[in-house]
Amino acid sequence: MGLILVLPLRLSEGRGGYKQAKLKIQETSIELSLQQLAIENKIKTCYNELLGLQQQVKIYEAAYKNYQTLFRGEDTRFRAGESSLFLLNSRENKQLEAMQKLVELKTKYAKTRQAVLWAAGQLR
Repeated sequence: MGLILVLPLRLSEGRGGYKQAKLKIQETSIELSLQQLAIENKIKTCYNELLGLQQQVKIYEAAYKNYQTLFRGEDTRFRAGESSLFLLNSRENKQLEAMQKLVELKTKYAKTRQAVLWAAGQLR
């Protein structure tokens, strides 16, 4: 009985497996970085939209207050007999339109705020 010892001359199969595993780790790392960037971009986009909506809400709150003032002034003029019902109705319509737009903006602001929290992973 003899002993037979077989040694490969090159370890290319082992080196190939090692390189393949190393490339797979790199690929996974790159995919993770890509997902992190996508999440960051989504958060930034939602946050910028939130800031824009916040400014719009402030503007429409001021506009609504101004329309209320105009309506009250027109109402005073109407009661004094210096205005018409048409002007009074027109002022009231503008006031109601501004209030409707303000409510829409506040709703959109609340939805966007929740989207920012969700994208940031702070919402369960």
